[in-house]
Formats: sequence, C-alpha cells, structure tokens
Amino acid sequence: MSSPSEQMTAAEISRLAKVTRATVSNWRRRHPSFPAPSGGNETSPTYDRAEVEAWLRDRGQLPEPSPDDKLRNTIRVQEDLAAAATRALAFVLAAARMSSDERTQLAAASNFLRRSEDEVSARAGELQFLGKISFDEPEEPVLRAALDTLEQLGRDQTIDALTSLVSSDSVMRGVHFTPQSIATLMAGLIDQRTGYPTSVFDPACGTGGLLEAARRQGATRLFGQDLVAGQAASTATRLAVGEGEVDVRAAVGDSLRDDAFPELAADAVLCHPPFGDRDWGHDELGLDGRWAYGLPPKGEPELAWLEHCLAHVRPGGTAVILLPPGVASRAGGRRIRSELVRQGAVRAVIAIPAGIVPPLHVPLHLWVLRNPEGEPREADPVLFVNAPAADASSSSMDENPATTEPVEDQLGSALSVRVWRQYAADPTGFDAHPGLARGVPALELLDDLVDLTPARYVHRTYQAQSPKEQSRLAHDLRDRLARSIELFNTANLQLDWRIPERAHERRSAMVNDLVRGGAITLHRVTGRDDSDGGVTIQRGDVLLPEHAAPNSSSTYPFPPVLVAGEAEDGTELRPTMILFRPDPERLDPWFLAGFLSAEENVSNASIGTSLRRIDPKRLRVPLMPLEEQRRYGAMFRRIETVRKSADTAYRLATDVARQLRSSLTSGALQPANGDFP
Repeated sequence: MSSPSEQMTAAEISRLAKVTRATVSNWRRRHPSFPAPSGGNETSPTYDRAEVEAWLRDRGQLPEPSPDDKLRNTIRVQEDLAAAATRALAFVLAAARMSSDERTQLAAASNFLRRSEDEVSARAGELQFLGKISFDEPEEPVLRAALDTLEQLGRDQTIDALTSLVSSDSVMRGVHFTPQSIATLMAGLIDQRTGYPTSVFDPACGTGGLLEAARRQGATRLFGQDLVAGQAASTATRLAVGEGEVDVRAAVGDSLRDDAFPELAADAVLCHPPFGDRDWGHDELGLDGRWAYGLPPKGEPELAWLEHCLAHVRPGGTAVILLPPGVASRAGGRRIRSELVRQGAVRAVIAIPAGIVPPLHVPLHLWVLRNPEGEPREADPVLFVNAPAADASSSSMDENPATTEPVEDQLGSALSVRVWRQYAADPTGFDAHPGLARGVPALELLDDLVDLTPARYVHRTYQAQSPKEQSRLAHDLRDRLARSIELFNTANLQLDWRIPERAHERRSAMVNDLVRGGAITLHRVTGRDDSDGGVTIQRGDVLLPEHAAPNSSSTYPFPPVLVAGEAEDGTELRPTMILFRPDPERLDPWFLAGFLSAEENVSNASIGTSLRRIDPKRLRVPLMPLEEQRRYGAMFRRIETVRKSADTAYRLATDVARQLRSSLTSGALQPANGDFP
C-alpha cells in the first residue's frame, strides 16, 4: 500500500485534473476502472496518487503540471514534508543570489548535492538558525524542481509554493493569516514624525507579511521569531531576496518562553499573535521582567504578547498589535489595562469591521501603543476609531450596480491612518470626527471596567442639525431604497434560461495557456516587487481580489468579480487585486468574469486555509465561440446587477431603519397623527 504522503482526496484529484469535484464523483460512479479507495474512510476516501495519475494519463486527462505544481508534488512524497520544504527554502535563498549562468553550472554539476550544500553555507546566512544543512540523496529531485521553478516562474512564486507547504503542515489553533491590506495599515500606524523607523520586530512573524509591509515603507533592519522553523525560514528568505538592502534576523522558538532577542529594543514592533492559547507559560514566567504592567492572568494570553511587544520597543517607540475584541473589555485584564492607560502606553484602539481579517466573523481591534519615555507624566487622551465598513448610503452602487468595492477599501484604512496622524501630531488638540473617531481623556477610562472598546466611545448616529434636517435625510434614504428595490425587480425580470437535455462537460484552457497564447494579459500588484507597479485599469478589464475566504457561512464565500467600466477607467490597479485584460476579438469580458469567479474554479486554483490565495494562472476558462461567449456574458452581467441591487437594497433598508429609530428615540421626529395598520 502507498505511504500516507502518496494518498489523494477527491478534492486533490479535481485540482490535479483541473475539473470540478462533481466530475470526479461522476468518474467514480460511471467508470469501473477508476482506482478503488486505498485509505481514508467511507465518507472521506483517499486514493493512491500513482494509480490516479496512471488512470488520468490513459484517458489523456492528466494536464502537464506547472513548475510550482511539480515542486509541490516532489516535496509531498518526502518523508518529512515540512522539513524538506524548509531546507528547500534555504537552497532557494542561495540560488536566488546566483546569476543565471551560475545556476546552470550548478544544475550540470556531477556533485550537485555537495555543491548545493556549499552554496547554502556561503549565501544563506540569514538561515543560520537551521544549522549546517546537508542534503540527502532523496532531496535532489526537490532541489532540481526548486531550481526549475526559480528559472521559469521567479523567486516569489517559488517561495510561495514552498511557504504553502510549511504553513499547511503547521496549522495551530488561534493562528490566522494577516491580509496584506491589514499588514499595510499596521505598518502605516507606526509613528513617522521623524521618518520611518529603521528597526522593526515581529515576535510571531509567521511567513513575514508584517515585516514585508514595514520594509516596503522604509524599514531596513528586520527581526522576526516564529515557533515553526519553516515559517521563520520563509520570512528570512522572502525578506532577504526582496528589493533594497536590508538586514534580516530570523529565529525559531516560542517567543514568550524562549525569547530569541532578549536585549532587542526595536524602533517599532508589529504583531498578529496567536489568540486564545492558555498554555502560554504563565506558571513558569511569573517572575519575568517583561511584565512591567502586571503579570497577565493565565486566561489573558494576548496581554502577555502585548507586554512582550512593549518590552522590545525602545522608549518612545511604537507597537501595533492586532487583537481580539475581548482584550479591551474582559474582567481578567482590567488591572493591566488600567496600568497601560495610567502610564500612557495606550495611544489608540481601532475597531476593524468583521469580514476583513480571519476569523472573519469577529471584528478585531488594532492597538497602537508606546513605550513611555523617561519619567512618568500626564497621559495623553486615548484615540478611539470605529473604522467604517463599506457604506451603502454614500456609495454609487445604485447608479452603477456593477461596481464592486475591493476588500481593502472596506476597511477604511487610508481614513484610519489619516485620523491617526492628525491625533499623533497633537493628541490634546485633536478634533473629534463624529461617528468615526474621538480622543478620550485617560481619567475618563479609569473606571471600574476600564473598557477600551471603541464602540463604547464612538457611536455611529444620524444626529442632524435640526428635526427638519433629520426629516430630509429620512426621505432621501427612503427614496434611494425605493429606487434600489425598483432596480432589483427590473433586473430580476430580465433573468431567463433554458434547460438542456443533459449537462455537458466543456473543453477548457488554463489562464496560463491563454496568457501564452495572447488571449489574456495578466497583471498583479503584490507589493513584493514593482514590475507591475503603476498599471492603469481600462474599460473591459476583469478584476478579481487575490484572496478568497472559503467560509460557506459567509454572505459571499468567494470574492466578487468586477468588469471595469467608466468609473474604474484610468484608475490605478490596487495591491492584492488581479487584473485580466482579455483580447476583445477572442474573449467577452463578462463571460470571462463569470467563469473566473465560479466557486469550483476559484476553489481548485486556491491555496491556504482561513483565507485562500488565488493562483490566477490555474483558473480555467471554457473554450467556445465568441458569439456564444456573449450570450453567457449578458447573463452573467444581469446576475451581477441583481446581486448588487439586492445588496444595496439590504444595506439601504438597514440605514433607513437605523436613521428613523435614532430620530424617534432622540426626539427629533415623532410618529404621524392617525392610526397605523
């Protein structure tokens, strides 16, 4: 029987064959020759990879894998997948620093493994925490696959392929992915009045997203620690081969129990720590010198991380930490919160709307802290920001139902940074932004609860200047709601379809093949390099967010797609967005958008767990004549109009109810005379 590493689930077979899971189910039922399960259980059987590949090859349905797929498949058969991927990262770091000719000479060397060891030793100093690396003979195919991927796809996709393996093999409870939009926001909240800080530390660095965001904004000395060796190696590799000269120090270990940088006092700290881990070392760390604000209770691990971060910031330096909302209000942390406020360590608490950061159902908080300088002084007011989600009442979606607001814009990150900088320039003179932000004197916070929840101090209300203004606003919202409902009804009536005698399987091509054939031009702005920087959107471009959340309980489990219209024409492509520019003589844009965003398509082309990253080149597009494409495109456009108009109506209905309720309870409006039905 095959080893567990050579087993495949039905979902993995669908990704390998580039078909839907329903197709795999049909193969299992209709073809007696399909391989029998060789593992798993009745509800989740697994299949021998070699048998599946042989069956697909005999039918001519085994696609040629891309170089990064070959790399992943080669590593998956290693005895210790995570260790093999981690060691391959060290090899990639060394190989990325070689010229193309040097890599060619290395590949042709008769003593390939020995030469590879020498190159890692000489060129991968940032990974010294892995010790001296000696490659075994079974690892040679891995290193050659990594070298081939590096040559064909570049360093970033090679590192991504290896990172997906070390991350998926080391999933821990309470550990979540940090979206790039949040990482950029956190890096932007660091105090920059005297220039961007030089040294930045992340004690729970994962694969390096926060440190990478700091590097993009100007940091040059980067320190990271992670419990998982592969993730620390990914951080060091990604940062060391990035643009610009940087000093990278990465370490492996439990940051709280085994601090790798005990003497470090960085200019700034960025951290997205694990949540809810009660086994953080409370019993053995009771006398640790990091607890300047009190020993965190065993049930408050996030406060232990917070104090750890502050202990590694120089006096006057900034720490920005992403925390669950309970940290701001739980009774167990009241004493420490009180000390933090009293000593002037808390600068701001910013509420992030739910659905932006995993776990997607929880609205997290960003804490901006400062290591108080010198002697104690009167604490500044604390800034509270209730960051807005996408606002239906101020959007143009009822005028342009096809418009889709990118996820990073829903955060209001630019607004949050602007408000923070206004506050940082003059905390005592900061003018409140009604419904968004206000500074609260420290003394007002030091009550029996010391509740630092932003919604407690920043209320979103519809208070107008007068009852007449309140009435005008209510009429305006109600009229807009009526228009959106009318638009929904009109669009819904235009949906029509026919029922074929049976569903048929279509021939399709991967986006990667369509790009090579010139049918599609692909652009991305990842922030890791500037090769695609400054891409201008044109009408007819298809835009897809880079990340998709596979949470079936969410309103939109997969990301909405946008076909650029007049509103987007001429604007700049945002980071974490993927742009597909179809040749209009060969592809209809709405046809392309509809199939690119199909759930099975996105699922099969994505990697990750809590928040999945889409590999655009692995998406598939059906092959059909342009005239037939246009029929599909017209239908997809109407479906999107229905979805957007319904969404707008829902949000406007919520606004109407909220505004009228607020007006009635405040006394600004009164019920009309007469009986209500």
